Amino acid sequence: MRQYVKKQIKELLITLRSVHAYIEKAGTDERNAILTQCQEGAIKAGGIIEQSEGDDCQAVHVLEKYCEDLFDIAQDTGDIYSLRKKCRAVSEDIN
Repeated sequence: MRQYVKKQIKELLITLRSVHAYIEKAGTDERNAILTQCQEGAIKAGGIIEQSEGDDCQAVHVLEKYCEDLFDIAQDTGDIYSLRKKCRAVSEDIN
């Protein structure tokens, strides 16, 4: 993966991680808006990785699971820790 692509993904992951703390504190409407933005960011990151590495890349699969976790949190059946863990896994995978 090219360095500028890695940099783009890492910046996006930093942004995602920074908003995770707000999810727990937000009201329902605000939380859902944040979750939607996180999902959009994860989809964008996945698209960038797919273009660079192909869709068989582990990071793409982790981001898909991340989106599933976002849905679970929206349904009050998931936890923030799983989001943080997946962001860390993607970051490690693209190094």
